[in-house]
Amino acid sequence: WTIAGDQLADLEGFEAKSVTHACGMETSQILRLRPELVRMDLATGANIPYDSAFWVPDFNRPSRVDVARTFEQLSITGAFGHPEISTTEKGELLFETAAREVIAFVREFATWQPLPPH
Repeated sequence: WTIAGDQLADLEGFEAKSVTHACGMETSQILRLRPELVRMDLATGANIPYDSAFWVPDFNRPSRVDVARTFEQLSITGAFGHPEISTTEKGELLFETAAREVIAFVREFATWQPLPPH
């Protein structure tokens, strides 16, 4: 998902700007691939708010520092973000967006010249 990070961050309809555990993006992807694994009746986000200029516990943007915490300290439900906004259509959009960037990279990579030996 890193290869399409900027493009994913620009998509509308998601609260997070990157894929995190059981967020709207990740849950949408699973809904698209294996909907029988998702219990939407239990899909609720409940991040523990934390105001810091350095640390983002819900991973919705990069942190400037790493702080080790257990899931219980970071999320009441085990989800980061809001899985309740997930849809199959959003999952398809995520896969299309990522695939487009992978294809663009492979096409560019095919034109790269070998690096000169040291």
